[in-house]
This record gives sequence, C-alpha cells and structure tokens, in this order.
Amino acid sequence: MPEGYDRLLHFTVILLGLFGVVMQVSANMDSSQVTMAKLFRTTIRQMIIFVASYVGMVWTSNYFSFDLVKKYFNEIVVGMGVMLLATMLFGSIGGARGWIRIPIIGFTLQPSELAKLVMIILVAYYLGDLRKKKGDWKDAMKKPFSIFIIYFFIILIIQRDFGSAMVLMLITAICCLIPTNEILKPGQRLILLLLVAFIALMYFLLSDAGMVVLDKLPALKYQVVRFKAANNPFTNRYGTGYYDLVNSLIAFNTGGWKGVGLGKSLRKYGYISAAESDFIMAVVVEELGVLGFLFVLICYIIIVYSFFKYAYRVESERGKIVIIGSAMYYMIHFFFNLGGVTCLIPLTGIPLLLVSSGGTSSLAAMACVGIVQSFICKQNRKVHFKGN
Repeated sequence: MPEGYDRLLHFTVILLGLFGVVMQVSANMDSSQVTMAKLFRTTIRQMIIFVASYVGMVWTSNYFSFDLVKKYFNEIVVGMGVMLLATMLFGSIGGARGWIRIPIIGFTLQPSELAKLVMIILVAYYLGDLRKKKGDWKDAMKKPFSIFIIYFFIILIIQRDFGSAMVLMLITAICCLIPTNEILKPGQRLILLLLVAFIALMYFLLSDAGMVVLDKLPALKYQVVRFKAANNPFTNRYGTGYYDLVNSLIAFNTGGWKGVGLGKSLRKYGYISAAESDFIMAVVVEELGVLGFLFVLICYIIIVYSFFKYAYRVESERGKIVIIGSAMYYMIHFFFNLGGVTCLIPLTGIPLLLVSSGGTSSLAAMACVGIVQSFICKQNRKVHFKGN
C-alpha cells in the first residue's frame, strides 16, 4: 500500500473479506452429502477471489488517477457497455441475465457491479471541480446522464436486473448532488425531487393499497411476487418467492445472541435457496447470532465512517464525489441486502459486499476502497508535508 493509507480502513476490509470466506465455506455445507473435497474447492475458490480482490485494491490505491481516466476514457465507457451487453450470450439466473460465464476457470463475471463503480468515477470526472460559471445544467450533465441512461436501460430492460438498476440509479443520483457549481443547481433540484418521488413510490407499493395497484400492472410476475412477499411472506409461506423469506425470518429468530454455532445452520439445508449470496446474513445470524450481525455492522460502520471522514477533508471536489459515492455504494448494498432478507423491502438479489459470494462484487468493493485510499494517501501526504 502507498504511504499515507488509512490502516484501520485497510485492516477492516481485510477482516470483513476473510470473514466472508469463512461464511461462504459454512454456507456451502448445505446438505448431509457434502464432501470435504467440495469444501476444499469452495475454500480455495473464495481465497482466490479474496486475494485477486486484494491485489485489485492495492493496484487502484497506487495507480488510480483522473489522468488515467482521461487517457482511457473511451475504452472504459465502451468496454463497460460491451460487457453489459455480453451477458445476453449466457442464460438467466433467477430471471435476470446479468452474468458472463467463464467456463475454463469456472468463474462468472457480473458487469453491473463494475458499472456502479464506473458511474461514480464518470460523474466525478464530468461534474467535479467544474469551472464554468455560466451555462445550462443540461449541457453540463448531458454526457454523464447519457452514459447512465444506456447502462441503466441495459441492466433494467435487457438484463432484467431490477435490483442492480435501482442501486446504479441511486448511487449516480447521489453523486450528482455533491458538486457545488451554481450552474448545476436546477438539475440537482430535479434529481432530488425524483429521488423523493421514487422513495415515496416504493413506500406506497409496499402498502396494502400498493398491492392492489401491482396486481393491475403488466409487470413481470416475479417482480410483483417480491413486493407481495415483502409485504407479508406468511400469506403464502410455501409459495415461490415466499418460502425463502419465511425461512430467513426463522433463521434470524433462531440465532439469538450467540447463534447455534458456526457451520450448524439448519435453514441452509434446502430451506433457503441462495444461502451463500442473497441470504448470507440469515446464515450469519443463525450461526453466530446477534454478535455475528454486530461484527458485520461494525465493520461497515468503520468503512463508511472512514469514507465520510476523508470526504470532509479532501480539497478536490472530484475526490469528494468518489469518496461519498463509494460510501453510498457500501451503504445501499447493506440496506438492500439486509432489508430484502428481513422483509423491510422487496428482495433484490443485491450482494452483501465482501461477505456474499460473487467474485465481481468483491473485486468492485475492494477496488472501490483502493480508489478511496488513493485520495486518502494524497491528502495525508499533503498534510504531512505542510506539517514539516
């Protein structure tokens, strides 16, 4: 790591990542027929993902710069779009077509996870440190908004990944609210209004009146089921989309303070269909109890607090956008994952960063921390230089 990096942030990310490796191995003990060979392969696979993600974090912390973004801008934007479209060559998982399978090494790539990080960087690149004093906000926001619309359309309409599309939208919108240039104010007010309207709409759709409206909409059936299941999973506890949530709530209730013991979850034995990904927090709480949940929560609090602390300190507006956008990336993922498995919001399939399975999400999450560390290093070296 470069000189001046935040050691607490670095240590917390490593600790949470290793915790994720342990929980992945535990979650894959999902039948009485599981073999040591399978657990060994799972452990090796997760360690490879962890090490590769860590290398990505170290690389971005050392080499990320907006000069590099400017140099390879077209390659980044076009390459990301091509990767998002390439998922159409592969089959769907859970109704979405968001993955590129690499059969030779047995890994999958989820480009939408990388798109979230790319949009944070692009909004910062276009709108951060904007020097224009006069002009139309539409002209200033046209390029980043156009890129966002293309990515959003591909993820939502073509890939049919509602959860990732919503996360991308929220992160991009919040990043657009950070710049202070006066010409952006009308656009920022419009974005803020749309955000409030979106939150109000989601709240309404989760109500009993919203359920009536959903029944009349020509939406995809599985999306409507997710809203209904979040409203009350016990109305059809054995139905598709309901059964997992009911057993997730049972797992949370079973865990108590200390849990039933690492590796001893019963819900992962066929009662929860995605124990290693969407419902990893249910396994954590059932096996490690409230203490396990608090461990994850405290790690997230340290990461997000560190981000906001340095967002306040850095002088570059581009740096502030990247750091706050990264904080929101972690916060929104945490809220969507935990909210989905506890029926606070519809299940979205959003991973719990660094804990859920998924090489792409781990790589993006650690690369995100690495980019933030690059700004932290520059800021700390600047302060050290002034102090001397």
